[in-house]
Amino acid sequence: PEKSAFSSHGAPLAGLRPISQKLHLSMPSLVKNAVRKTLHTLEMPYDAVKHGVKRTARWYKPVRIAAYRGFGNRQQRHLLGRVLEDREIGTASDDDPWWKNSLAMIRRFRTDEIPNCPIEGAMDDETHRVETDNEGYFRVDFHNPLPDGGQQLWHDVKLRLLDEVSRGQGEVRTKGEILIPPESAQFGVVSDIDDTILKSSANDVLRLAILTFFNNAHTRSPFPHVAAFYQALQEGVEAATGPNPIFYVSSSAWNIYDLLDDFMQVQDIPRGPILLRDLGVDSTKLLKTSHEHKLQKIEQIFAYYPQLPFLLIGDSGQRDPWLYREVVRHYPGRVAAIYIRDVDAPRRDEVEEIVAEVREAGVPMLLMADAREAAEHAVAEGFISQEQKQRVQASGP
Repeated sequence: PEKSAFSSHGAPLAGLRPISQKLHLSMPSLVKNAVRKTLHTLEMPYDAVKHGVKRTARWYKPVRIAAYRGFGNRQQRHLLGRVLEDREIGTASDDDPWWKNSLAMIRRFRTDEIPNCPIEGAMDDETHRVETDNEGYFRVDFHNPLPDGGQQLWHDVKLRLLDEVSRGQGEVRTKGEILIPPESAQFGVVSDIDDTILKSSANDVLRLAILTFFNNAHTRSPFPHVAAFYQALQEGVEAATGPNPIFYVSSSAWNIYDLLDDFMQVQDIPRGPILLRDLGVDSTKLLKTSHEHKLQKIEQIFAYYPQLPFLLIGDSGQRDPWLYREVVRHYPGRVAAIYIRDVDAPRRDEVEEIVAEVREAGVPMLLMADAREAAEHAVAEGFISQEQKQRVQASGP
């Protein structure tokens, strides 16, 4: 079978010169690299024995295929996923006690992945067989040209497990989705998640832990007017335009993909690929910073859609202004506007300097109080209509 390319988390397409590869290693990065190598060396023999015994005896618990939404164009596209023992997290509700939410979060991170497992992925008349890597991840790439799909945004992928790893397993199947922007799309959107659409307090470690472990998709809070603003951005300004694709890029772990996906569904935030990262010790995962991870994801997105301009949305609490400035510098003409939610955080003067620098480069950059302010600007730039702006202003959280 084809080997999974997921260990690199999807290298940028041929011909692209990724700016994330130009970053030099600092001393802290070198220390992290040494730690990573040590942990990986210790982990490898243990995992090999554990999975060898469980695979031979078929001692794995019931397994599931976690499919993460993919994306691409009509010439090439891909989908990522993972094969795991099913921890049976269950469906959350808005009245679940804190201890139940905490237990569900612990189960998300106590995953038992299934390595070296063959997976079949089928899209239309194209079928590929791939294999999970040492941490259970897989990637399926599709290359057959697709006909024009009109304004259809999502396309189905059928996934099937090709090996029996647990007793009495039966067939293990699931359906994935790949986003392919239609020809009528005006622009794409790349959005951060934490403290951009989801209240996370990422700069306060204790507060972040409480929000993460004591809540669920129904009890986490969005920022006001975000759902209506993102709906307007996706719709397009006229019936003949859109839908515009939205991509969510975060440094959170793949382990909480289901929670973030459920949260967006509960809050009516438009669906889009949710691009997270693996926090394991394999490959270069400890070496790669949050900044580099996000850069790599944006590079992949830009590579698939070279003719599509993008809106970048984030917050000033961490590194989004710095990150987006680098994107503007290295991809002139690709960024139509930048919206940064103004968070009470240090280095405010630097953020304002970045705003001024990006504006001088010809890219509108707005340090906004909330999504209503962004909607005002979006109307003036022609990204949404006056009617859509009024819906944003009249919306609730």
